[in-house]
Amino acid sequence: MIIWVKLFGYLKKFTKKKIEGENGFEISLPEDSTIGNLLDQLAISPKQLIVVINPGEDEKVLALNGEESWRSFKIKEKDKIFIYPFYDGG
Repeated sequence: MIIWVKLFGYLKKFTKKKIEGENGFEISLPEDSTIGNLLDQLAISPKQLIVVINPGEDEKVLALNGEESWRSFKIKEKDKIFIYPFYDGG
């Protein structure tokens, strides 16, 4: 499945994904992937993050602060996901 991701702040520097421009990027994930799978693929630590899924639409906001309850949150085809650090703005 294909989803769209935008990273903010210092997160752009710490991902394996080559990011061109400021407008985000598409990424391919297996069906039934989760937020945990996405962060693993991007090589981003799940500590101190805010993840917004489908901002402005059927919006869901996850605050990731080291707890594991969010890891199984399912991602759907064509989701738009914004990932913010708690610190360093964006």
